[in-house]
Amino acid sequence: EAARVLAQNTVSENENAAEMVNEVFQKILVRSPKVEELQLLESYYKSAWEQFDKTKENADKLLAQGNYERSDSDPIKTAALMLTAQVIYNLDETITKE
Repeated sequence: EAARVLAQNTVSENENAAEMVNEVFQKILVRSPKVEELQLLESYYKSAWEQFDKTKENADKLLAQGNYERSDSDPIKTAALMLTAQVIYNLDETITKE
């Protein structure tokens, strides 16, 4: 649910995929991504976006999870960014901040 809320708030503020991925990365890890990290995550986002663009109902199902209020952000972008945020949340660096 944290990934969904972060994604919907970010999508509401940005249009560009790279900017959205960069912002989510910085909010979670409190640092700027390296060029390679940003490229990899942006590629992941675009791949997820393409899948949800083909099956919008899957994006809607994914975003329906949780109790926090859902915004009217673009569901395809939000679902793709939510999955990207989940990848970042699951990085070792995120889990074991030193």
